[in-house]
Amino acid sequence: MDKQQLPAQFVEQLLISRYLLREGIQALESRLPFAPSLAVSLFQDAAELLLSAIAVHVDAKVVPNTAFLAYWELIEKAPKNIEHQQVPSKAALMKLNNARVAFKHHGQRVSPEDAAAFRVNTEVFLKEAASRFFAIEFDDISLADLIARQDVRDQVK
Repeated sequence: MDKQQLPAQFVEQLLISRYLLREGIQALESRLPFAPSLAVSLFQDAAELLLSAIAVHVDAKVVPNTAFLAYWELIEKAPKNIEHQQVPSKAALMKLNNARVAFKHHGQRVSPEDAAAFRVNTEVFLKEAASRFFAIEFDDISLADLIARQDVRDQVK
């Protein structure tokens, strides 16, 4: 499936996920006191949004308040995930989620070194998951992909 065949709802979610990743990278690079912790929150949001898009795409049985780590099993067992493809990076994203929870709910700051590692792990996850479940290159997604007319989209890109 290429981007032209991907429903606009998924393209939008992938774009937002990419935007959240970029905002996290900018926060991390700002070197402000709470920036590493804020970056981790943005990285986790980017990953969770992509997980949510994948879940809808494969008709996973998610419910409101589905736990973050439950997505892996729900997606693997989803009716439209015929090949039972696994979502990558579970262990790395579990650590990311734990760091986000520790910051958001308990005020525990994330070190710049840990945040940098979470950045790499998030980028790996986003690229692998987008390729595996949507057959697209995460880095190639742009706002131009939302243009309905192919001839106009081609001129913009």
